[in-house]
Amino acid sequence: MFHKVVNFVLGANYEKKKTKKMAAAVKGKVVLMKKNVLDFNDLGASVLDRAHELLGEHVSIQFISVTHADKESAEKMLRGKVGKASNLKDWISTITPLAVGESTYEVTFDWDEEIGLPGAFLVQNLHHSEFYLMTLTLENVPGHGQVHFVCNSWVYPSKYYTQDRIFFANKAYLPGETPALLRPYRQEEMIILRGNGSGKLEEWDRVYDYALYNDLGDPDNKEKVRPVIGGSSEYPYPRRGRTGRPPTDSDLETESRLSVLESNKIYVPRDERFGHLKKSDFLAYGVESILKFLLPEFESLADDTLDEFDRFEDVIKLYNGGIKLPQGPLLDIILEKIPLQMFKELIRSDGEGLSKYSTPQVIQADPSAWSTDDEFAREMLAGVNPVSIQLLKEFPPTSKLDAKVYGNQNSSIKAHHIEEHLDGLQVNEVVKANRLFILDHHDSLMPYVKRINATSNKIYATRTVLFLQNDGTLKPVAIELSLPHDDEDLKCGAISKVCTPAKDGVEAAIWQLAKTYVAVNDSGVHQLISHWLNTHAVIEPFVIATNRQLSVIHPINKLLHPHFRDTMNINAAARNVLINSKGVLERTFFTGKYSVEISSKIYKDWVFPNHALPKDLILRGMAVEDSNSPHGLRLTIEDYPYAVDGLEIWSAIKTWVTDYCTFYYKNDDMVQTDNELQSWWKEIREEGHGDLKHEPWWPKMTSIQDVIDNCTIIIWISSALHAAVNFGQYPYAGYPLNRPTLSRRLMPEPNTPEYDELTHKPDQVLLKTVSPQFQSLMSITLIEILSRHTSDEIYLGQRECPEWTMDEIPLKAFKKFGNRLKEIEERIVEMNKDERLKNRNGVVKVPYTLLCPSSEEGLTGRGIPNSIDYNKFHKVVNFVLGANYEKKRMKKMAAVKGKVVLMKKNVLDFNDLGASVLDRAHELFGEHISIQFISVTHADKGSTENMLRGKVGRASILKDWITTITPLAVGESTYEVTFDWDEEIGLPGAFLVQNKHHSEFYLMTLTLENVPGHGQVHFVCNSWVYPTKYYTQDRIFFANKAYLPGETPALLRPYRQEEMVILRGNGSGMLKEWDRVYDYALYNDLGDPDDMEKVRPVIGGSSEFPYPRRCRTGRPPNESDLETESRLSVLESLKIYVPRDERFGHLKKSDFLAFGLEHVLKFLLPEFEALADDTLDEFDRFEDVMKLYNGGIKLPQGPLLDRILEKVPLQMLKKLIRSDGEGLSKYPTPQVIQADPSAWSTDDEFAREMLAGVNPVSIQLLKEFPPISKLDAKVYGNQNSSIRAHHIEKHLDGLQVNEVVKANRLFILDHHDSMMPYVKRINATSNKIYATRTILSRGAISKVCTPAKDGVEAAIWQLAKTYVAVNDSGVHELISHWLNTHAVIEPFVIATHRQLSVLHPINKLLHPHFRDTMNINASARNLLINSKGVLERTFFTGKYSIEMSSKIYKDWVFPNHALPMDLVLRGMAVEDSNSPHGLRLTIEDYPYAVDGLEIWSAIKTWVTDYCTFYYKNDDMVQNDNELQSWWKEIRDEGHGDLKHEPWWPKMTSVQDVINNCTIIIWISSALHAAVNFGQYTYGGYPLNRPTLSRRLMPEPNTPEYDELRHNPDQVLLKTVSPQLQSLIGVTLTEILSSHTSDEIYLGQRECPEWTMDEEPLKAFKKFGNRLKEIEERIVEMNKDERLKNRYGVVKVPYTLLCPSSEVGLTGRGIPNSVSI
Repeated sequence: MFHKVVNFVLGANYEKKKTKKMAAAVKGKVVLMKKNVLDFNDLGASVLDRAHELLGEHVSIQFISVTHADKESAEKMLRGKVGKASNLKDWISTITPLAVGESTYEVTFDWDEEIGLPGAFLVQNLHHSEFYLMTLTLENVPGHGQVHFVCNSWVYPSKYYTQDRIFFANKAYLPGETPALLRPYRQEEMIILRGNGSGKLEEWDRVYDYALYNDLGDPDNKEKVRPVIGGSSEYPYPRRGRTGRPPTDSDLETESRLSVLESNKIYVPRDERFGHLKKSDFLAYGVESILKFLLPEFESLADDTLDEFDRFEDVIKLYNGGIKLPQGPLLDIILEKIPLQMFKELIRSDGEGLSKYSTPQVIQADPSAWSTDDEFAREMLAGVNPVSIQLLKEFPPTSKLDAKVYGNQNSSIKAHHIEEHLDGLQVNEVVKANRLFILDHHDSLMPYVKRINATSNKIYATRTVLFLQNDGTLKPVAIELSLPHDDEDLKCGAISKVCTPAKDGVEAAIWQLAKTYVAVNDSGVHQLISHWLNTHAVIEPFVIATNRQLSVIHPINKLLHPHFRDTMNINAAARNVLINSKGVLERTFFTGKYSVEISSKIYKDWVFPNHALPKDLILRGMAVEDSNSPHGLRLTIEDYPYAVDGLEIWSAIKTWVTDYCTFYYKNDDMVQTDNELQSWWKEIREEGHGDLKHEPWWPKMTSIQDVIDNCTIIIWISSALHAAVNFGQYPYAGYPLNRPTLSRRLMPEPNTPEYDELTHKPDQVLLKTVSPQFQSLMSITLIEILSRHTSDEIYLGQRECPEWTMDEIPLKAFKKFGNRLKEIEERIVEMNKDERLKNRNGVVKVPYTLLCPSSEEGLTGRGIPNSIDYNKFHKVVNFVLGANYEKKRMKKMAAVKGKVVLMKKNVLDFNDLGASVLDRAHELFGEHISIQFISVTHADKGSTENMLRGKVGRASILKDWITTITPLAVGESTYEVTFDWDEEIGLPGAFLVQNKHHSEFYLMTLTLENVPGHGQVHFVCNSWVYPTKYYTQDRIFFANKAYLPGETPALLRPYRQEEMVILRGNGSGMLKEWDRVYDYALYNDLGDPDDMEKVRPVIGGSSEFPYPRRCRTGRPPNESDLETESRLSVLESLKIYVPRDERFGHLKKSDFLAFGLEHVLKFLLPEFEALADDTLDEFDRFEDVMKLYNGGIKLPQGPLLDRILEKVPLQMLKKLIRSDGEGLSKYPTPQVIQADPSAWSTDDEFAREMLAGVNPVSIQLLKEFPPISKLDAKVYGNQNSSIRAHHIEKHLDGLQVNEVVKANRLFILDHHDSMMPYVKRINATSNKIYATRTILSRGAISKVCTPAKDGVEAAIWQLAKTYVAVNDSGVHELISHWLNTHAVIEPFVIATHRQLSVLHPINKLLHPHFRDTMNINASARNLLINSKGVLERTFFTGKYSIEMSSKIYKDWVFPNHALPMDLVLRGMAVEDSNSPHGLRLTIEDYPYAVDGLEIWSAIKTWVTDYCTFYYKNDDMVQNDNELQSWWKEIRDEGHGDLKHEPWWPKMTSVQDVINNCTIIIWISSALHAAVNFGQYTYGGYPLNRPTLSRRLMPEPNTPEYDELRHNPDQVLLKTVSPQLQSLIGVTLTEILSSHTSDEIYLGQRECPEWTMDEEPLKAFKKFGNRLKEIEERIVEMNKDERLKNRYGVVKVPYTLLCPSSEVGLTGRGIPNSVSI
């Protein structure tokens, strides 16, 4: 049984027929557009579709009955019957003329009378390509006549759909009135449109869904990081269309972005995309071509080609003269890249290369009228942003900013400032008379002024007060310019200056400049708020919700649909190229990177119903309710063109909406029971504008009036409001001085050169203040695009299809609406002729036509399109560099011989001897290693694109690879290469290498002999070259000459830049061994969240745990904690990613020892642990410890030992298990016990090691007594020292404390404050420590313990020193060594490779000091500092190790690590110009400081000589873009957790370069040597520097105290590390303290010909000689018995800062880098 159908599609009652005979055939016409018409770039679609037709794969149609049910199954009983399929005829023979675009096809249907009246149809597309289906019309349907379907939708091939596409007849139904047989189809179609909320959406998907604005930034580019906008109380925002693109690898909250080249692929439902008709699609491609190809060229040429505007006349040249485009082949390339001949018209040229723009209306009548006060004020009523001006209801103006946060922000404008401009009236009179108005851009901008002014842009927060004159015009009477207080505390309020009108002198110039600052602000507020936020952004959620919740046959969908045309698409394009980070908006408007963030703050106060025009006018005080006035409102300013015309349009829209809605909704119950309508309104509020869903202002949707009011606002915003704020942009802002988009300087202050310039050249000052040429051109181009109408624009009162509904009454109402709009337009024209209405034309003679409903095509300054669809794009002007080169005609070839030196993989890795065989096989098959040179003097002329690139020579291959057998003892292989020399190569500046072998090789050098005209040319490479299949570009190597960026030969510049792009990577994905990417990451790979014992916090990236960055590996996050990077197993440690050139293995020796370290830790440590309880005992006596060196510790015999030995690869590594054949583990005897096994325990040695041991960087002068703590007493209580004078005075050689303090003779080793916050936590583990302070003159220590020689007091004293040694060992390893050398240097390594080309002099200077640092740090993260790693197992800090170093890092200050500064800060030296190096040491015999200052001075002299060769003046430093980017990235990224610290040194002078590079080299070389290579010397004997303590000091009257009295050595041994930890610790320190045979020391380089520049080579030689002299002096000082601290009672001379060393454990030598 079926319900009776009430309203049939044609509105007639249908008589049921009993017969079932087939009626005559019914003919139909289908109108569509083929894909190849809408996309010239896919003409192949036409051919493929014809092929499908030939194979019987057609486009078919089936009708669905609205009167007859499908009875084939019970399930389909309530579904309309589906008719037989009919195919479109003559697809193959229908050739579509491009000028027309549309194709019409006939369809013949064998009409089954049981179909009755068709209410919908299904379409199946079995072709290759999609098409745009416009209409289907059936003629003579039996009993019904013509039936029409309006479709206007893309139909993709059926393979992309889960169900055939459905189209409904164009009759509207409320849900409850839908014919029963169509309801399931209606509901299913809406389910498809909603999607399932997951997955990446493809172009054929028709899904409408929501997402946050999380696709504007790029977290992998520090310059492009932006917050997620929307979804939070901090950054609320409307939602945008979901694309489903995956998140970025480095920030899962941020959606990955498409490149500009892929902008047209950004997902929006295809029916929302440009291209309904051809014109809009063409112009959409136009804008993308601009941004793809022209904008980058603009930027690269901005400095060289585009100057400042010098005069106003120069600006006018944009319109009537033009700016000269540099000619040359590159211009042709750009023209070639712009698709379709049509676009080539968009580069306007008169044949002379002049770039031209249309003359904006604002300067057509009078080129200077724009600058008058009259026009400045009038545009607030009739310009492009007439929606901001307000009535000033109280004077002075007040601020709504929170005074608790921002201080007093009320206006400083007072009556005396303005009363002379009020026509004799007083302020209170004009306020009362409603004649004072304000343009207030103060509160919206003030929170951002300081941040914006920290960039190159400079703005004020402004208030502009205006007076309403008797003739109905406004005049400005005061402008307030406000800045935040200089103080960091925002609560200090604003600093304001008030400017008032003036006509002459400097005051007039100041006034004009003040107006300019207002115009800049208004331009930004207009574009960001009035235009983007309040039309584009706020409407998109309505578009999405309408398609998700209102069926296409819902009356409200049909009402609103035309007003949503293309909105989602233009918003998507805007996200990709306009409002994105570094997009056009950020580049051209003063708001810069804060643009969308600022609009988010404004959105907090967005109120939907307040955007009804009448409500808006009332709220701004621009109108009051008055029933006797038109539209019930009386305007405060009668001649307010936007309001006058707007109210007419508003009224017409509301009348039309009322007529339409009341036809479908007869009463309020119908509104309330309309489930689709209610879901729609609920979703708009809760999803689309979800960040404001709890606001009380949301209108209800319970009555017909609610429907009318809300739909009227939606249509108003989408059409008229958008037109008012958009299409006037070019008429007014096309002349950039009228509406500049940014300001670069603040108002000149009196008595400055800028003020003098303002006095004498005010126009020039204004031009220097506003946008320069480049930004002006970008801005003009953008607004010209935005202001244009296309030929296919559909305006308010028009519809795409006249038969858009079958309902006659709505059609009549719509026709009435169109007629009313025509009347309004005529009235506007008449008003514009009325000279009494001065605001309608103004002194610029520009009539107000922005709300004239209709328009012609182009720049008209009028017309109200139905929707926000500025899909009218115009081309930007382009400046292209042309280069002239000397042309050589001689092309004869000469053979040039070269030698290539490399190391094969199988030499550097014994485990891959097969590589040799495979590489030879590749050679046999003709897959060689080839080399091509790049000219530094001749351009590649093969194609115009490469004109500015060095010519690439012919490829030549390495000879005799197969027959060259490399002896393992030598390692290097030398190959000859013969080049057929093209003289047009001239001088080679670089070469490309292509490796078609199976394996990588290590390329060392390439030398060319007898290059014609140049002689020998040498290239130093030292880099791994992987097979070509792993690279996107061939590897490039440059000649070893350094160039600053600006001095790089022009033909090498693109290669230089491209190489750096490769090294930076794209910030995503897992990095592989062949990748050469340097990038940053947090220390989030130390713990294991799946093992509760190994959970560790993420270190870095937070204020709680700040830290330097480490190298990104791209490993995926841990499944159970997405903030933690997954870890490699110990067995996979060698696979941890670092760029291959940073890995051990440049030469074989370092590779062997890397394997050694890792295999010891992999295989021995676990076995030791398993046996610790059973086999390894405590040390019982000091003699037992000595067995490590002179006897041995018995290893358990049997299969286990064999397994361990078996697992250690390579015979050479087996030496690391030292055995005498009896299974005894032995170590070399540390120097500290060689001369006297007990001298280490003396007070003298205890103290001396603070000056000449392995941690000589912690001791400080004690400047006040008793010592005090810097810990917060509110958190930790009183932590000041309890040491008092009576404790120590008996040890001060008869002096009193105040005397020794005054004489600078009291020192302290203070490990109290750094330890105390962690003591309780550490002591809750098996370790037990104290926070210690050690006072030195001749010694005293805290608990308080003091020196003693006999009895239990002597034992207590020895134990107290042990606790200090434990602390000092931990602080040394964690802070002095790991943090202050390894960790802090790694960001410098990364940034140097990312920002400084290998050609850059500073890269060449620093590169040797970074060798292997990243690799040893990566190994450390996997084996040493990780959770349960060696450091945690062997040092008292345990699991808090890295966390503690993070707390110390908070106070790290880079410049304080300059040795002189460090010594001064610790009180160990004072400045003294008469002393060596300008410092007088507090302790003259301080070996670390004495030797260190010599080394420091030598380094600094070398760096000075080097840097001053390349940088002749400070300007060269400031203009070095690579250097500036490098230093910025180190601060902002590498050490980003401290980026806001004020101590960061500048990089603006040659001295800055010298100072900063000296510190980097000092840390990497000498400082690291001082704290590393003495570890085995002093810490190899574990009792001298124990790493943990297990018991606290015994208390009197306890068994432990008695044991201490009688057996003090045993108590000490039970307190410090047991055997297992001692073995691990000794093994580790031996490895860390050993030098390899291939070590490169300070003053040495890997290759003698490391640069071609002779002066740096001479300076480097001088540096090496100076280091030799220092070394000789150190040797002599160590012989001087008066200098007792240089060798001490242990007879260990201080040699840690001797520059050179032999192989092995030497306790001396300064390697260039932190490499172990």
